[in-house]
Amino acid sequence: MHAGMDRKNVLMILSLVFVLASALSLLILLDRGPEKPVENVNTGKRYASIQEAIDANDTLNGHTLLVHPGKYVECVNITKTLIVKGLNRSSTIIERSRRGPAAVTVRADGSTLANFTVRNSTIGIRCFAANRCEILGNDLFGCGTSIAAYFSNNTLVEGNEV
Repeated sequence: MHAGMDRKNVLMILSLVFVLASALSLLILLDRGPEKPVENVNTGKRYASIQEAIDANDTLNGHTLLVHPGKYVECVNITKTLIVKGLNRSSTIIERSRRGPAAVTVRADGSTLANFTVRNSTIGIRCFAANRCEILGNDLFGCGTSIAAYFSNNTLVEGNEV
């Protein structure tokens, strides 16, 4: 009889361990799942939108943000020196929200925007008072002005399809 009680306890403990491991796995998936598709490579933190990742206190000048495929309806305002890179040029899409004229505005010197499809905006990508910014390998569709640089010097625009 004593052996039967030990077997019950072992089974109960194993069941509890299984439930806790399952719950932990679910929490990890929720933190890294598709609802947080923007990753700061330097911190490992993930965000629900490109702008949220840029604005985060943990995102510092020199960091790289990787943006997973999906449609991002927002006006992205790059205000820190960052590399913002889409993981799949054709399926990582930025569409302008109604808040501003440009889908993406680069305002920080030395920033890079690469590997996105930018569409349906008055201005697709604009560098505004940002020097040495790089606009690399993007597709721009349905934009009144595809790429514009205002009060910016040494802007590199290369490998974009407009």
